[in-house]
Amino acid sequence: TADVSVSDTVPKDVRIAEEKIHKRTEYSKEFHLNNGLSMAVVYPEAVHYQDGGQWKEIDNTLQLSTDGTYTNAAGLWDVRFPQQLNSSNGISITKDGYTLSFAMAGEVVSSGELARTGGNETLSVSGAQASTARVETVDNTEMKNAAEYPETVPDKLKSRLTYSGVYQNTNVIYDLDSNKVKESIVLSRYNSALSGYRYTLQVGSLIPVLEESGQILFFTPDKKDVVMVMPAPYLVDADNVYNT
Repeated sequence: TADVSVSDTVPKDVRIAEEKIHKRTEYSKEFHLNNGLSMAVVYPEAVHYQDGGQWKEIDNTLQLSTDGTYTNAAGLWDVRFPQQLNSSNGISITKDGYTLSFAMAGEVVSSGELARTGGNETLSVSGAQASTARVETVDNTEMKNAAEYPETVPDKLKSRLTYSGVYQNTNVIYDLDSNKVKESIVLSRYNSALSGYRYTLQVGSLIPVLEESGQILFFTPDKKDVVMVMPAPYLVDADNVYNT
């Protein structure tokens, strides 16, 4: 008989043949390989959402809808961004029949002097300037090139939308990543008088609860379940110094 080793029976070029869709979970995929084995991939963030008893791909591709807003294609919730951001046009997120909306009501500027002497600061609020949305492509080519199996890297999990010049020297960026929406207020230069930002929050029937950590929990009307979470804000400077 021929002397056959194990290495001779295993294909040298192991590839993914197909995904086992029925094996999906919120955070994982399973693939059938061309050598007859299976491979499971577990992700650090959700890659699927449940719809009609099936786990489907999260698709955060932003598309212009008939009502003139940009919305994500498919996922756990519906996120809507206005074509033009201003003090009255904000972002809305709908999940499980509940809608949370927020808009930038203004930039808060202080005199700064009285704060150091224990007096009352003089605060002024300047409204957001109208800014047109720019949808940007999130390039994951580098991630795919670094992966042993590029097919395991999700293509439509991330997207980005930018509003330029909302305030002086200030852009506002929204990133969709899995089941998260991140707002970044990017200042091109330091402003010592900047004290913060004001927002208009529309919660509908949700019950907002501000925690000591600074995050806001949005409960169902019976206060039994948390529908959404707004994490506490933080700062990062050009040197990646972090501050809460």
